[in-house]
Amino acid sequence: MSRRNPVPPIQEFTKVLACIVNMKHFDAAISLITQFDLLGVNPFLKPTIYVFNITINCFCHLKRVNCGFAVLGKATKLGYVPDCATFNTLIRGLCANDKLHQAIRLFNQLVESKFEPSVVTYGTLMNGLCKSGDTHAAILLLRKMETSISPPGIIQYSTIIDSLCKDKQFVEALDLFSEMNRKGISPNVVTYTCLIQGLCSIRSWEEAMRLLSEMLARNISPNVHTFTVLMDALCKEGRVIEAQSLLKLMIQRGVMPNTVTYNTLMDGYCLLGKVDVARKFFDSMIDHGCMPSIISYNILINGYSENEKMDAAFSVFREMSEKGIDPNLVTYNSLIGGLCHVGRLEEALLLPAEMKTHGLDPDIFTYNTILDALCKNRKLDEGLNLFNMLDGDGPPPDIVTCNCLIDGLCKSGETDTAFGILSSLSARGLQPNVRTYNIMIDGFCKKGELDKANTLFLEMKRNGCPADDITYKIMVQGFLRANETTKAAEFLSGSLDASFSADANKLLNKLFSDGFNDSPN
Repeated sequence: MSRRNPVPPIQEFTKVLACIVNMKHFDAAISLITQFDLLGVNPFLKPTIYVFNITINCFCHLKRVNCGFAVLGKATKLGYVPDCATFNTLIRGLCANDKLHQAIRLFNQLVESKFEPSVVTYGTLMNGLCKSGDTHAAILLLRKMETSISPPGIIQYSTIIDSLCKDKQFVEALDLFSEMNRKGISPNVVTYTCLIQGLCSIRSWEEAMRLLSEMLARNISPNVHTFTVLMDALCKEGRVIEAQSLLKLMIQRGVMPNTVTYNTLMDGYCLLGKVDVARKFFDSMIDHGCMPSIISYNILINGYSENEKMDAAFSVFREMSEKGIDPNLVTYNSLIGGLCHVGRLEEALLLPAEMKTHGLDPDIFTYNTILDALCKNRKLDEGLNLFNMLDGDGPPPDIVTCNCLIDGLCKSGETDTAFGILSSLSARGLQPNVRTYNIMIDGFCKKGELDKANTLFLEMKRNGCPADDITYKIMVQGFLRANETTKAAEFLSGSLDASFSADANKLLNKLFSDGFNDSPN
């Protein structure tokens, strides 16, 4: 184009630039603008404000908003008058680059200079305010917008309703929804979906389903996201039959389910232990042209692992590899958890090394799963070796790691070693929780070391970790075993003072019916 004679008008160049920007090649666009001096003194190509706006947009996307302002300065110096698109781009760039205060200041300067912001200007700043969590300021901007020549529309109302729902302010969101309807602004699928998702998050099923019915009555077609949000909420509550009915409804209405929709149903059936049904949905997804994602495979692998069907889990694992989908941390953690659960500990111990060959670093959850299995299988030496390895080379142990090892040691009667680990927690930057104390106190009590148990009981109170009903129950059991009924009664009274039980008889009867065998789990 630049070699043609005559050179095409600048508008032809901007069309090409716009295509490049739409493909998100921002560096390339800036390079071309610089190379052909489209903002300078090229005698054949006199720039327009549109070219300046494209350049500002590219710099904003590249997180170089200051360069965008420099381009604005050059445009005004050359006599160009910035338009709404110029300022909208800069405000969006400032919001996207965590410079919200500067965006607000720019907006206020525009208003003070009698420059009338457009609906897009208001909407851009409103979106930035909502994403930063300042929904109240966005509502004030909405009220200000009502007095301008650019009254708010469906996009602005939907933006704030979505933000209110994310803030769990559902009464305010529904009030704004009603206000919008009163003003004759018809809600769209986005508005309804935001509200439905918010209501599902607080398990307000009836209201969510009412909104779905209202959508259908108003001929507003729910999209795949609307249906999937509802189905996901129902599946998490175990209401998979209702979720499946929604699947039939969406297909009847010509809305095709996507991978996320199928994943939702698969996860719901796996939570109920019906992994074979989940597998049928997995196969159905492929039949309907939806490609399973890593999440799809992980749902199945975890479902089979949770239900002790490890051969089936590994079959899906191999199938996944054959399809060229690389396993991730979740995949391996599910397999390791399942193997440990069914007692195939030797196989589980091999997987962290295999993870590393795939470029995956096992996390503390991986090692906690293995350590817990080692301790439960009385392989304490291996457990201690793993614990020491984490201290030297691996993710640092967390409180769950320490609790697993302390529990294993206490159950093997090695209370001194266990107490040594508890005593080292502060040096590791960890704070014992009520479970840590309960495990250790239970270990002392079962070994008959009641003085140590009592000392630790007092220490946990001093350390700001209040005893719970399990702590009191452990102490009562310990003293009853040692026939120290007076001391047991003191702790029983203490549990009542702490409002853990309705009366002493209930707790005492429970202790006797349990046979003093409860662990602190």
